[in-house]
Amino acid sequence: MRRLWLLLLCASGLAIAQDIELNTVFADVPFVKRAQVREQPETEYPVEALRRKLTGTVVVAVLVDEEGVPLRHHVLSSDPPLVFNDAVKRAMPEFRFAPVEIGGKRTRYETHFTMCSSRRRDNSASHRIVTQEHHMETSDKTARQLFEAVKKNPTRKRFGFGARPALINVDLQKAYTCAGEFATAYETDPKQLDYVNQLAAAMRAKNFPVIWTYVAYMESGEDCGVWGTRTNTPDSLQNIKAGSRRSEFDERLVIDRTRDIIINKRMASAFFETNLGSLFNFHKIDTVIVTGGSTSGCVRATAVDSLQRSYRTIVPEETTADKHESPHFANLYDMALKYCDVIPVAEVIAHLTAMPGNQG
Repeated sequence: MRRLWLLLLCASGLAIAQDIELNTVFADVPFVKRAQVREQPETEYPVEALRRKLTGTVVVAVLVDEEGVPLRHHVLSSDPPLVFNDAVKRAMPEFRFAPVEIGGKRTRYETHFTMCSSRRRDNSASHRIVTQEHHMETSDKTARQLFEAVKKNPTRKRFGFGARPALINVDLQKAYTCAGEFATAYETDPKQLDYVNQLAAAMRAKNFPVIWTYVAYMESGEDCGVWGTRTNTPDSLQNIKAGSRRSEFDERLVIDRTRDIIINKRMASAFFETNLGSLFNFHKIDTVIVTGGSTSGCVRATAVDSLQRSYRTIVPEETTADKHESPHFANLYDMALKYCDVIPVAEVIAHLTAMPGNQG
């Protein structure tokens, strides 16, 4: 027997903690944690709940047949007690679940899920499934495999490109690109800097802004703030001094110092306490392309900040790098699901090439 605290989010906005016994109810059938609901019916709102203006939750165990049709069900718990039970019971026969195969053969199975009931204006009931699993999903896949899977079968539509992009190349400086010289450097794709140069050239050809950021600090390191207090070695962040070799851009980069915008940032995001916001307002930017490193650090922080400012955000996957493949691919996976379009660099270059240029 396993017991968990389950947090249920109701339409009223109230959080209800319930201690639920996660026992299987139906004997001799496999238990499926995340059964897919394909059809979900509506019923009339319970009169008592309507009178008292109640919302509620019901946790249900269901025995599903080989075709995804509910055969039997059992209410495990409800809040308020009993108020919504009958409505859920009436609705259950109309539910349809995805069939499950074991060994190539469809089988009956048991699944548990939580229904949150709320009232529409016409007094019909809205039964919303808010969770079908009572603990964190686990996987034996690597971060790279998870990212490859979501690339192959995307579950969300793209944000896409707007009409006026800007390119932010994050911290492509020697401290992070000269592997073998500096302990803080790393390389993921050997052609990363070539791809960045191609993107920058494509942006300049259309008269769109190209931004290069780097980190460098005062001799005291105080402008690194508390971020620079965890270690104090020659490799520490706050010891990337302005004018030092570690602060210099990689010599393989093609930077047009008369046209490109160069920003000395101090924190993770390229937007934090810099003038990017006013620059982008001036250029009427609606799309931000982010490259650089590290994927799990400053690239992610910049991409999240970009989305939060309502820019369509693009990360060309071959143009970012990290110290280790797990955080690299885990963050590409997470950004692709939540914050930006993570797409091949060739696709980005092709789109830029086809775009009309900025006429000012």
